[in-house]
Amino acid sequence: MEHSATPSDESFPRLYLKDADSESMDGCIVNYASEHYDLTMSLKDPLHPSFSVFLESLKRECTKRGLRFLLVHEAMVAETIEKIRIGKLSSGFHLDFFSLWHEANEPFAKLAQTIQDCGGKPINSPHRSRLFTDKAASHSELTKNNLGVPRSLILRPGLSEKTIRQMIVGFLSKKNSTWEGGLFLKKGNGFGNKGVTHIKTAVLEELIPQVQK
Repeated sequence: MEHSATPSDESFPRLYLKDADSESMDGCIVNYASEHYDLTMSLKDPLHPSFSVFLESLKRECTKRGLRFLLVHEAMVAETIEKIRIGKLSSGFHLDFFSLWHEANEPFAKLAQTIQDCGGKPINSPHRSRLFTDKAASHSELTKNNLGVPRSLILRPGLSEKTIRQMIVGFLSKKNSTWEGGLFLKKGNGFGNKGVTHIKTAVLEELIPQVQK
């Protein structure tokens, strides 16, 4: 990839923060490629109401500081990846809001990885994002750092009904177990309306079919 020359004492990417009250524009934008953005953000649907306030705020703050911002959505993600690969576009920092790291060849994950490979810096590095999309890994990291998590039972995919039954029985029979409010079942990978199931009772015959889904 070819980029225009960068200052010898600084490494790519260089994000310039400009005082909004200052009239000086020195060093606010550096064109490493013919099309360079200080900050890029990926979002599948640019009109999604859940992100509209944050997105507009981010655009506004970038404008105030003289920073170039690009939103990469579903209709342009493949083209953007190709432009980065051939050196026509570069990103200083990248905020990933959509990647499905557990899916092979997922385009937004490929975008974040490509930006990193070509010198940019994703806010969350791809290898950590890929690791922690698995909720079991997230749970382990939180526990290791003495951060509060609900008492949980982690089950690997593909376990036999007998093994699942034994593990659940052992989990429910532990000392000081109280389940008046029921249990929450969360798949290791997944989100949105498909991710969490509230099981109101801790009856074994109700748990087994839910876990096996």
